[in-house]
Amino acid sequence: MKEKKDKITYSQFGFKSASKSNSNPESVEGFLDSVYETFLNDQKLDEDGLKARINKLKSETEQEKVKKNNLSAELQSELQIKESKEKEIEVKNEDKDFEESSSLIPFVIGAFITILLTLYLFVFGSR
Repeated sequence: MKEKKDKITYSQFGFKSASKSNSNPESVEGFLDSVYETFLNDQKLDEDGLKARINKLKSETEQEKVKKNNLSAELQSELQIKESKEKEIEVKNEDKDFEESSSLIPFVIGAFITILLTLYLFVFGSR
């Protein structure tokens, strides 16, 4: 009756049972009892299958939670790496700015001294 290839519904089973007994109520009772027993067995199997399915889904959700936690930890580590690299770049830029400003200072001092010497020579050298 219950094969994977040839599974029939309860209504089909009832029609077959009624046709076998020529719709005699006394003979249908035996078939109804067997249908009820089959239904109870299917329910029992379905409950076991349902429990197995629930356990499988719980394990899958746990795996997804672990995967999510791993991905969030990986994301946090990548963000920390990014921040550290940005800080390195800022430090390098600050050093570069300092080098540029430090190379500008001698030029300004030299230009100032040159202008002062030129003025001195212009004023006192023309006598």
